[in-house]
Amino acid sequence: MGTGSGSPQVALSSNGGQSWNTHYGASDNQSGGSVAYSADADTILWSTSNSGVLRSQHQSSFAAVASLPSGAAVAADRRNNSVFYAGSGSKFYRSTDTGVTFTSVSLPSGVQSVKDVVAHPVVSGEVWVSTNAGLFRSTDFGATFSAVSTLTDTEQIAFGKGDGSAWNVYAFGQGPSGAKLYASSDSGASWVDIQGTKGFGAMGANRVVGSGNVANQVYVGTNGRGVFYAKVSVPSSGGSPSTTSSAVSSTKTTSSVPTTLATSTVRTTTTSTSTVRTSSTTTTSSAPTTTTPTQKSKHWEQCGGLMWTGPTVCEEPWTCVKYNDWYSQCV
Repeated sequence: MGTGSGSPQVALSSNGGQSWNTHYGASDNQSGGSVAYSADADTILWSTSNSGVLRSQHQSSFAAVASLPSGAAVAADRRNNSVFYAGSGSKFYRSTDTGVTFTSVSLPSGVQSVKDVVAHPVVSGEVWVSTNAGLFRSTDFGATFSAVSTLTDTEQIAFGKGDGSAWNVYAFGQGPSGAKLYASSDSGASWVDIQGTKGFGAMGANRVVGSGNVANQVYVGTNGRGVFYAKVSVPSSGGSPSTTSSAVSSTKTTSSVPTTLATSTVRTTTTSTSTVRTSSTTTTSSAPTTTTPTQKSKHWEQCGGLMWTGPTVCEEPWTCVKYNDWYSQCV
């Protein structure tokens, strides 16, 4: 979604962001906010910044969702196409008819402001809510919630691939080390500070995303300080975290606190057209365009993908990991 006016501000990509198509179901005066895409990718729930919460199915025109308040945080169950979630004020909302209608569920006492709603990537019915009173978790599609320990006054949260089949939870919030970015590998039973001494600016303005492909890799988008990423170890039962790879170095390092977060080498370019404003992220590499059998890609360099003619083998101890058909990287 874009923040302009005079043209539809929603675009769709079906090839990992390589190209985008305008969603003409959006009016020229609807913009901003956040979106949630249904599990089968047929329905969009759009919490706009200026037109309330809207819904479009099969790229039809966006229509108002009367049962949700303006500015609600929205999310979609990642396995059940008919289920959407939302949160606003002290209430949580759930839809079981693909976002047509929502019913409200009161959250536990003390919750005054829902900050974020996130569904588990692979577990149907598991949804987390971030609030002024901390984190709350449901495993029954939001019918009931239980408090998650340790953190209070949390902001944005995210899931990311952990070790083996586990998934990490990342959260900005108040914890034992103060206002920091924390991670848990045991569904919130224990949390560790993975921010260390790195400064991200205002906690409420930051965004966090865990990688769904690379275990323990997490990204932080800041309000003016750039984008950062790191690959961290997230021990269970409150152990000390460690950084397993630097964002900019080709040498693997370890540390008791992940202080090697560095500005990402991802270059973001913004393009505008007469119909929609979109942003795309492109990863650049210093790998050569031609190769001989002895050449190998270095840490974080490209090692494969469609149209790629450079090295397809990584230097030790790195492994070539495929992110999509167009890009593989040594990690």
